[in-house]
Amino acid sequence: MFKFVLGLLVIAASASSLAQNAFGRIQVAPAPLVTALPGSLHDTMKAMSKAMKSIEVGDASKNPANAQAADLISDLALHSKSFVPDEVAKMPAGERAGALAGYKAMLDETAATARQMAAAFRKNDNAAAARLYDQLNAEKKRGHGEYK
Repeated sequence: MFKFVLGLLVIAASASSLAQNAFGRIQVAPAPLVTALPGSLHDTMKAMSKAMKSIEVGDASKNPANAQAADLISDLALHSKSFVPDEVAKMPAGERAGALAGYKAMLDETAATARQMAAAFRKNDNAAAARLYDQLNAEKKRGHGEYK
């Protein structure tokens, strides 16, 4: 009986990582972009970059995966608020609080933009998703200019 139940669990776990493509063929689902939240700002930013690079705005067939990547970017942006950038940590104490507030506000903007992009992908509005993708890249450049 134990072997039978264990066998069913293995089959169920295997089936959960499979999906049918548009032609009805079974395919293995892609590996998740991250399996746990990173433990440093550097690693969190690397994970955000990896998620951005995984997005294929021009391919509507990738919209479900693109939406998941955009959700991940939002989650990682909010997670980034738990770290203090080196540039902010080096500032005089009197300037640090204001800079940290600005950093966190910028990450809130990034998270909101990423959520909007995820929604656009879910609506198959790739034109809006492309605009939001470009906006995220601009926010990244601005943030790195101020806080990296």
